[in-house]
Amino acid sequence: VTALPDMVTGSNGKPHFSDASSLCFNISHSGGDVAVLLGDEGSVGCDIERVRPRKNWPLLAGAAFSESERQAIAALAPADRLEMFWQIWTRKEAMVKQAAGSVWQMDTAASAGLFVSQYRIADTLLLALCTPRPHRLERDDFQLWGYETPVRIERLEQKTGAGEGNRTLV
Repeated sequence: VTALPDMVTGSNGKPHFSDASSLCFNISHSGGDVAVLLGDEGSVGCDIERVRPRKNWPLLAGAAFSESERQAIAALAPADRLEMFWQIWTRKEAMVKQAAGSVWQMDTAASAGLFVSQYRIADTLLLALCTPRPHRLERDDFQLWGYETPVRIERLEQKTGAGEGNRTLV
């Protein structure tokens, strides 16, 4: 068994392995759900969120989303707006985390040259992944614990941009 290299944090607080290994990782959690993304082709970012009520989500969208993202939410039926907020939020947060930024930089998140994919897991859990190279995950690429089997994993169609100029693979 090979031990993983020591972990350190960069000046921005993002943890990484101390050696010159090309193995990169990112971790996200939402309540009791945790996502870990490992990649060997450059920095990666992930976000996992449970679709849930959030008291001031329209204010957050106003502060952190582009005009086209806000318009896409507004064009939906009221019952669908909260889920679209979380879909956009997870994509943008995965991009910010890939770039080792903070949630306070979400309004400027850009993924030029990056690839973002998104999945719905077991109806109310959203997962977004941001990588420097194209990826296409299949059901067997996911390791799920604590869920009754089989767990439904759905690749989401891109319904609204994750920010202008993004290349999105779904």
